[in-house]
Amino acid sequence: MPNYLLDTHHAVALWRNHPALKARIAAAGPDAVLHLCLPVIGEVWYRILNMPDPTESERLLGEFLGKWPVVEHDLAAAKGFGVVKTAMQKIRRPISDVETQVAAIARSRGMTVLSAE
Repeated sequence: MPNYLLDTHHAVALWRNHPALKARIAAAGPDAVLHLCLPVIGEVWYRILNMPDPTESERLLGEFLGKWPVVEHDLAAAKGFGVVKTAMQKIRRPISDVETQVAAIARSRGMTVLSAE
């Protein structure tokens, strides 16, 4: 069963029912499982709480979060964070700490990241 971890860009697009993304996910087959992770959820909350009126978005996010399994940043992912961050710096291609955490979580669990980067 293929397991995918959504980055922030894809999580927000799926939350907003982006038709092209929904079609690509459907094409992955019925065995594909999408996951969210805590760093992405935190970044989405940050975006919502900086809106002029976050009330409706808070409610909608609560509903959205109930649809997907959530994976946490554990000790294996913490080490993976260091590995990924160091590797990206060595090739002079830095990425944000949140995206590094997403990559580390996916790497520690053998998941594929759905990423715009």
